Amino acid sequence: MKTSRVSLLTRILPCLFVAALWIPSPSRAQYLFVGNDYANANVVHKYDLTNGGAPILTITSGNPPEALLISGNNLFVANGYDNTVTEYNATSGALIQTFSTGMSGPYSLALSGNNLYVQNASNGTLTQYNVATGGAPVMTLSIPGQTAMLLSGNTLYVGTGVYGGGTVNEYDATTGALTRTISTGVNQPVALALSGNNLFVANYKNNNVTEYDATVGGEPILTISSGVFAPRTLVLSDNNLFVANYSVNGTVTEYDATTGGTPLATISSVMEPSAMALWGNELYVTNGATVTAYDTANGDAVVQTISSQVQGPITLAIAAPEPGPALLLTAGLGLLGGFRRRRA
Repeated sequence: MKTSRVSLLTRILPCLFVAALWIPSPSRAQYLFVGNDYANANVVHKYDLTNGGAPILTITSGNPPEALLISGNNLFVANGYDNTVTEYNATSGALIQTFSTGMSGPYSLALSGNNLYVQNASNGTLTQYNVATGGAPVMTLSIPGQTAMLLSGNTLYVGTGVYGGGTVNEYDATTGALTRTISTGVNQPVALALSGNNLFVANYKNNNVTEYDATVGGEPILTISSGVFAPRTLVLSDNNLFVANYSVNGTVTEYDATTGGTPLATISSVMEPSAMALWGNELYVTNGATVTAYDTANGDAVVQTISSQVQGPITLAIAAPEPGPALLLTAGLGLLGGFRRRRA
């Protein structure tokens, strides 16, 4: 068994990480990528969601595939223990390039144009790379105790507070300059989501989700606590906020993102929901040794269950075929290593 690169608590936290949410037409074919990390599986499977069944592509990734990011026909994988980020052709699985300089426990990814941002758990840095040229980082920020990252335009939102407490810091993504710090109501901010100027923060230790005006920071403008416990990751769609509550007998709760209050709907008996991805009305959730899809417009009925060759799913990403745009919905969800099944 490998020794954790940092304490178990420092691997508790996902990144959430949806910089822009694009929901394609349900009539188009779509693909689901699943990162697996059970018994040293260390593979990424690609599934055709129109047919289900067995994977149509298997990529042997690094150890383990902590985060996935889809951009066009390119798949980026953060390999935590291997201290690398690998880029693959998402159709063939062919390796395109490997980033390693400056990395130490990479666990979360964000991309804007040719700018790839990587959070590193072991040395507390956030590194930026040019994917067109590869090589060494073009910028390195020292941000100890990082827990989450979200990229929107030229603003990087970074959560800190791996042992509790903490902040959400805003940085200029080009210069690395710190522009704002949000701390009121923040307590181990494990996931971030943004809609316009509304920033949602999942506070793992407070068992709530707080909302802020990202242009001013300050006090929360909304706090959601009903039905929230150990919130692990967030997904926003229009005015609907989905919260994955992490437990062996976990739930996914849905809220009106404007008013909060009690859940609009609750999906129960979800085993350790650590990652979510949304396609139209279908919400895909890691559920123990499977990935389950729920119809959010039809009482959260189960649409399909993906189980073929799924082994400890920790990360999900959904993509449309070219020439349409692709969507990054989850990244950095491998940080709850201390709570996952112990690796064989």
